[in-house]
Amino acid sequence: MMRYLFYRWKWMEFFIKISVLFLLFLFIPHVFCQETGPRTQGSVTDALHRKITEAVSRGEIGTALRHYEDLYLLLSKEDRVSLEPICLKAIEQAFASEDSRMKMDFLTFIASAMNAPLARMLCKTLYDPQDEIRKQAVKLLSKWGKEDIFPEMAACLQSGNLYAMMAALNVIYHTRQKTFVEPVMKLLSHEDIFIKAKAIETLAQLQPDEELAKKLTPFLSHSSEYIRSAVVEAFCFINSDAASVQPVLKDGSERVRLSLLHWAELNPGETADRIIRKELQLKEPSLFPKACSAAMKSEKMMGQVDWAFIAENDSDSLRYLALKAVVKSGEVFNNEDLIIRFLNDFSDEIRSFMAEKLISSQDMAAKVTVKKILETGTTRAKLAVIHQLGKQEKCDLPEQMLIHLLNDPHSFIQKASALLVRHIHSQSQQELIRSLLSSNKINVRAAAYSFLKELKSKELYRLFFKQGLNDPAVSVQQSVLEGLGMLEDAEKRPVLKAKMTSLFSLLRIECIRQSAGFASVEEQWEWINKGAKDPFSGVRKASLETALGMKDKIRVAELFSDMLFDPDQSVRLYALSELKSPAVSEKEEKKDKIKESEETKKEDEKSSELKEKTTSPVSQKEKLDVSVPKQNDNKLMSWLKAGKQKKDKKQTLSLKPSDTPVPSVLNQDRSASASKNVEKKLKQLLASGKTETADEAEDLLLQMGNEKALENVQNTLLKGTAKEREKAVRKLGLLRKSSVIPVLREQLKFETDKRVKFEIAFTILNLISG
Repeated sequence: MMRYLFYRWKWMEFFIKISVLFLLFLFIPHVFCQETGPRTQGSVTDALHRKITEAVSRGEIGTALRHYEDLYLLLSKEDRVSLEPICLKAIEQAFASEDSRMKMDFLTFIASAMNAPLARMLCKTLYDPQDEIRKQAVKLLSKWGKEDIFPEMAACLQSGNLYAMMAALNVIYHTRQKTFVEPVMKLLSHEDIFIKAKAIETLAQLQPDEELAKKLTPFLSHSSEYIRSAVVEAFCFINSDAASVQPVLKDGSERVRLSLLHWAELNPGETADRIIRKELQLKEPSLFPKACSAAMKSEKMMGQVDWAFIAENDSDSLRYLALKAVVKSGEVFNNEDLIIRFLNDFSDEIRSFMAEKLISSQDMAAKVTVKKILETGTTRAKLAVIHQLGKQEKCDLPEQMLIHLLNDPHSFIQKASALLVRHIHSQSQQELIRSLLSSNKINVRAAAYSFLKELKSKELYRLFFKQGLNDPAVSVQQSVLEGLGMLEDAEKRPVLKAKMTSLFSLLRIECIRQSAGFASVEEQWEWINKGAKDPFSGVRKASLETALGMKDKIRVAELFSDMLFDPDQSVRLYALSELKSPAVSEKEEKKDKIKESEETKKEDEKSSELKEKTTSPVSQKEKLDVSVPKQNDNKLMSWLKAGKQKKDKKQTLSLKPSDTPVPSVLNQDRSASASKNVEKKLKQLLASGKTETADEAEDLLLQMGNEKALENVQNTLLKGTAKEREKAVRKLGLLRKSSVIPVLREQLKFETDKRVKFEIAFTILNLISG
């Protein structure tokens, strides 16, 4: 019995010990974690996220950025979720400025990169008392028009602020979001007549149905002309019998009558004719143009207007309207005086339209009028007809008529008529060209060679080009050189060689341009280099323009960098600007690369999916997670502490080799030695003290990744004036490199100028979202 009790006690003792150990195993780690602080990265990042959010909500940008730097050190990368609210808050604080000009500048900046957070923030400017600020904000938000701003729009409608309510109604009017039908409907009882009127017009865009028409009809008897006019404007878009404008047909308000004309223009019929007839009879200057425009929509009313009388009106728009009306009626071709009046009009648009309709008409009277104008018309009328004849694919202009025009005493008529030679039968073209080249007018002879170039007839060009090269007029010789592309290299080589020695720079410029047509690339470069040494700056610039089309981008870059020291300022600036901007050929190459990447995109996606499937869970975790010491918590805290100490030191900019440079002539298929050579020349230019090019040279060095240029920009951020700091921020933003974000963040923390602060925050937003 005793032995039984002893063994029973031993088993109970063993069970109690096991239970105590199990409880300790569960409880001790929990206590340890509470005492020693966070052990995992997640708990630290969560705490930092919380602190950043709290600081942003209090408007303490500097505090938020200090917490963000701890987060940045922990994650070793930018965290958009935390950084974006900080930048938005900085922009919001800058918007609080009382400087309306500054606000307009900010709105211009935002327009280039609108996103949902910026759109929501922009809604606050709808409360601004400045009319131009609200108009610009309405314009931007109307283009955005996404659901992100719906809560802000609803808040504006309920705010009681008349500025914000009107602005919100304008945004809703343009975006036509039916979500707002109910809140806008409530504004029909608003005490302000302008809010009520805009609500009526907005509802017609949101819900143009019979039910709305019935609700709006009682407002036609409202005491305010703004309300009555708004109802008529709303009825323009409601296709229902209930939308009747009968109650206001006798309204004496000019605003309401103008709205009625708009309604008549969109709703032709008996009622519309009554409205138009009344205003045509009254002929009030403010309403008469609109009445004429509405009459164009009604065949019955169009015949009751004296369009010939209106054609003499001082208003260009009314005369153009009269022209369209008489052309539409078909009676204009029987009224020669009216045609001549339109062809001699001061408006280019009216003359061109009249000539186009006259020439395209198959009416015999029109053809007779065309002939008469070309024979005895004024210079203005002749030119209008000749230009339209030149646009026709076929022209039945008699040969004798063309000869008559070529002998016109006015040189403008001769030059315009020379281009009509192509309509003449090929057998007669040679004879006509001879007559053109025998003209005593320089521009006629030049036009003859321009025609030969367009005609692309090598035989005719070979027949006449030597005569043109010996012409005493420089412009004629230039026209001859423009067509040299039709000759073989052996034929044009001696011509270019002879004209390159000319005293006239226009001829030497054309020689350089024509040299691009040589089959030999080396010969092309020989002429380009020859032009680059010409004493006249225009020829040197033409040499650079020709070089841009060359495929050897290393030689192009070296040539352009040599021209940075040209004695002429315009050449230096041109060389700099082209070095900074991509050439046309490079754009095409870039497009080809994009197309190739799109073709292989599907294959890349498939291969990446396959890699994900074959990758083990452990390897995925190692790839995605940031490694954090697990054994000793003090290492983690000391890491953050060391990061705080580094914050007081000057941050340095650095462009990693992996960063992609901004596309330019320099960084397309260039060798390291060529790049180094160009960089050396840019440094020399920067040190030369030429202020008009020094700044652009520094910009280019910055784009090339030059550390000294980066250091200069950083020093400007620290010590420059507000304008200089703003310019430095823009330079860094144009680099489009994430490596500049830490420096910008540091500057944002202490920046006091609102304009610079806005520029920094906006630049960071673009960088983290791009």
